[in-house]
Amino acid sequence: MPTVAGQYTITLDDDPIVHKIISQVTGVPSLPFTCPKKLLRKSTSLSPIAVFLDINLKENVSGLDCLPELRRLWRMAPILV
Repeated sequence: MPTVAGQYTITLDDDPIVHKIISQVTGVPSLPFTCPKKLLRKSTSLSPIAVFLDINLKENVSGLDCLPELRRLWRMAPILV
């Protein structure tokens, strides 16, 4: 699958394999994050075409915790949970 220059997705998941799978399946580079706090700190400088969030992260953390803020920042990007 061809890649689209300058476009990327974001994947929030604690399993590194998921980041690779999403990038391979979509044909679009994916910026990997394992921690919602780190993602939120960098979020204002990012502009993804889509976001993939894991619900069950390590240490009882959920990707849903950052969903409202990500939706506010990236209104047009689909967010898949």
